[in-house]
Amino acid sequence: MTFLAAVAVFPLLLAALCVGAGLLADRLAGGWVPGALLPVLGLATLVGVTQLVMYPAATAPAAPWVVVAVAVAGGWFGRARLRTLLAALRATPWPALATVAAYLVALAPVLLAGRPSLTLYLVDTTEGTHLLGVDFFLHHGRDFAQAGNGTSSAEYLQLFFGRHYPAGGHTLLAATGALLPIPFLWEYQPFMAFLLATSAGPMWLLLTRLGARGWWAGAGAFVASVPALVLSFDQVGSIKELVALPCILALGVLVVEHRRWLAGAARAAVPLALLCAAGLSAVGVSFAAWTIVTAGVLVVTAVALWREAPGTAAPWRGLLGQVALAVPVGAVAALPTVVALGDALGVASGIATTSDPGNLLRPLQVRQLAGVWLHGDYRTAPIGRSAKATDVLTVVVFLSAAAGVFGMVRRRMWALTLWVAGLVVLWAVLTRAGTEWTDAKLLLLTSPVVALTAWGGVAYLAQGRAWAAAVAGGLIAVGVLGSAAVQYHEANLAPTARYDELLRLGRDFAGKGPALATEFDELGNYALRQVGVSAPGLAYPVGLPSAGYGHSVDLDALTPAQIEQFPLIVMRRSPFVSRPPSDYRLIRRGTYYDVWQRDATAPRVVEHLAAGDASTAAVAEVPCADIRRLARRAQAEGGSLAAATRPAVVAVDAAAGAHSRGWFDLNGALRLGTPGELTTTVDVPEAGPWELWLDAQTARPLAVDVDGRKVGSAASSTGPPGNTQRPIDVTLAAGRHTVRIVRPGGSLAPGDAAAEELTRVGLARDGAADGGTLVRLAPRDYRKLCGTPVDWVERTAGTVAG
Repeated sequence: MTFLAAVAVFPLLLAALCVGAGLLADRLAGGWVPGALLPVLGLATLVGVTQLVMYPAATAPAAPWVVVAVAVAGGWFGRARLRTLLAALRATPWPALATVAAYLVALAPVLLAGRPSLTLYLVDTTEGTHLLGVDFFLHHGRDFAQAGNGTSSAEYLQLFFGRHYPAGGHTLLAATGALLPIPFLWEYQPFMAFLLATSAGPMWLLLTRLGARGWWAGAGAFVASVPALVLSFDQVGSIKELVALPCILALGVLVVEHRRWLAGAARAAVPLALLCAAGLSAVGVSFAAWTIVTAGVLVVTAVALWREAPGTAAPWRGLLGQVALAVPVGAVAALPTVVALGDALGVASGIATTSDPGNLLRPLQVRQLAGVWLHGDYRTAPIGRSAKATDVLTVVVFLSAAAGVFGMVRRRMWALTLWVAGLVVLWAVLTRAGTEWTDAKLLLLTSPVVALTAWGGVAYLAQGRAWAAAVAGGLIAVGVLGSAAVQYHEANLAPTARYDELLRLGRDFAGKGPALATEFDELGNYALRQVGVSAPGLAYPVGLPSAGYGHSVDLDALTPAQIEQFPLIVMRRSPFVSRPPSDYRLIRRGTYYDVWQRDATAPRVVEHLAAGDASTAAVAEVPCADIRRLARRAQAEGGSLAAATRPAVVAVDAAAGAHSRGWFDLNGALRLGTPGELTTTVDVPEAGPWELWLDAQTARPLAVDVDGRKVGSAASSTGPPGNTQRPIDVTLAAGRHTVRIVRPGGSLAPGDAAAEELTRVGLARDGAADGGTLVRLAPRDYRKLCGTPVDWVERTAGTVAG
């Protein structure tokens, strides 16, 4: 039910809310807005409404019902227009069909996986921060004093949104997503796909003005809405840019439709104000660049209209009236940005000058403007035949775009020509002044304009050379949709069951934290937000050493004092990591996670002595001399000893085994580039039941056999570093055993071609991943620990009874 609600009910609800809000804005503007533009206008209107309602904390929780009220009011006051639009839709369904098709392509990996998820998982880790903001705005508005401090989740909220990070998309998702009883986590990807799909309406309107007709215009609107770079940023969760993009395209429609409103009443400029305000709210003050380009073209157009009718009054009075209304309407709709303009400028300046490339591996290439990229990762270049095909199809797109510009000039479509030229100049100028990260965003926001112009070239060719138009249009469609197919096949999907478990833990332990998480996971930062979670692998934990962003840690790397400031510890089940200190007790065992709670009645830990090397195994023998020194200090201070004894763990690095030629060592992990197999040996010290664990990122199930006997498979599952798969039970005799892991051939399943890695293979006695057994003893009995495999030995305050 969650899946259907997220991928079907939620987008239909969004569509209804946006159309209703668009009808209300159209009514306020005098009823001139084209029907295909209403969803985007409504989206912009709802961004403004949610920004206002979620500005103070007192009204923020009412935002969902305010959004519904706005949409219902629009439906009521615009009911006559709505009936007309429904009749027009039956006669011309192409813009609606293009919108649905774009949504299906954008969400295809999730739809065909049959479960709620996120796409391009781990390519960009900021989705967790976006979701933190979404949830916070719903409950507290912009009152960041309620965000707290001292935890990673609180620090992220303060660092981003507390400094007026653009949040137009976040408040929109908060208000609309809260209308359904499902987590924002599973609404996020359908929301992104919906944002992308709303571009189809403005695309269709612009293409019809460029001469495309009927299904041909619908096909063009669909294809031009899903160029490769846009689809990549959609799947990586770039919420800011995906809200701004349809607003930019809608501004192009206002330019083309200038005769319908530019010489009209002052209220006719309301749509312009709302679209610009939504862009400012979504991406910040940088949207002023697109606003200035559009405003400049409109001024030139107004002068041209006046010269066409020299006997009429100069246009300045009407323009001043529209400006006098549009400016305050836009300022109110973007109030949080306008009120904190200095901070917003600071955020924009920081983004524009940062040397941090974000998730980019290299600067993106100008040719990515064409929307063709026959490679699953937009951050790296295609190779081999894919590279050649990409180059050929890119040339076709650019030639078609040149034909589109020529056609606009031939048809004397000066307003649209100026607007397209202005955006290209804007891209070139800002790219020269920008950074690697901002350049990528500029390519993203300009790519649909290139796609639009290219399809306009197809429409121009169709007027006299139908065969050339068919060839060009077919090649463009093959290039763009082929790129989408490759992305679909390589879209790494987030594990649903594991995050459902984390969400349950967040609800069940709400208010009982703060909690320490040992695993780097920004989505976990969101899922456990109600507990108040910190992790050394996240960028801003308080009171913890830096493990480097993106790195999970073992508890042995922390001191007892650093650990014991947390009442709770949430950690992945794994035989490769250390048990929490002796003054913590296990209170929840899940499929993927354990929750430990500090025991106020247990002796306080004074000193911690780790045994094993966490990079290979958490269990080892501690030299007896080290245990004796610890015991002497305990004896001198009236303390005692504690130790965690655990069953044996045998681990081997995957890269050290014999493997297929298509598999290669990448930073200590084995990258599984092709179907193939790994063969490695393990020495089992004793006979009995064992658990076979894989530390791996898998898109395809990996078959596992021991000594030629199939024992099970590791289901497809991905995660942060240290991603242990669910164990496979196997009974083994003492001695050496051969483990073989096979990666099968591919299929058409979503994400089937995603990157896979295998880091290590481990065998653990049953219970080794469950924390082992806690032993307490007097210092005089320390010899009992000599020669015994343990996780750690501790010196604790207080004596042991008996």
